[in-house]
Amino acid sequence: MTKPVFAFVLVILVCASALAQNSTDHKKYEFFAGYSNGQSDDGHTFNGVNVAGVYYIRRYLGIKADFSGTYRNSHESYQISTGGIGQTFTHDNRSSIYNVLGGVQIKDSASKARFKPFAHVLAGLGHRRFEAKNVTCTPGPVPCFGAHSIQTGFAAAFGGGLDIRINDKIDFRAFQIDYNPMVFNGRTDHNARFGIGFVFK
Repeated sequence: MTKPVFAFVLVILVCASALAQNSTDHKKYEFFAGYSNGQSDDGHTFNGVNVAGVYYIRRYLGIKADFSGTYRNSHESYQISTGGIGQTFTHDNRSSIYNVLGGVQIKDSASKARFKPFAHVLAGLGHRRFEAKNVTCTPGPVPCFGAHSIQTGFAAAFGGGLDIRINDKIDFRAFQIDYNPMVFNGRTDHNARFGIGFVFK
């Protein structure tokens, strides 16, 4: 997770360089919608969407609400030995990870520059689902059962990215990188989250 943390610190430093200034002539709102790529700490890749809204209380400081939902489908087949009898198990997996977060964003909302870095610190709830379906095991004697789990816990996102101006109403979010820890049953998952999309203002 060192790369997302380094990128977050770098963006914070760039944004903080302008915090001494303020202006009443700045955008009050922005809305982001785009693609989200999640990387879980067990090496799995999830794909989905990320939407967020920001209300700027000052030129460089906004209150942010953020939601992302990412998904992964897979098929697994493996062999085990039970009582000296080898069995082959196969099943389809459906997994999903959700973030419902809020916090602050640092960005120059009055800038007409082409390149606009930003950083955010968010916290809230993480939700994870897993389901194993269409389970088969051949030959017996062990019976086959599906599996299902749902977990909800604390989640956060520390990161930032770069927006590129298209016109006065739309920016292109070239990248967003987040360190996305989640805590379930006392265990922390050190996930990462990457995004790309458009900002409407």
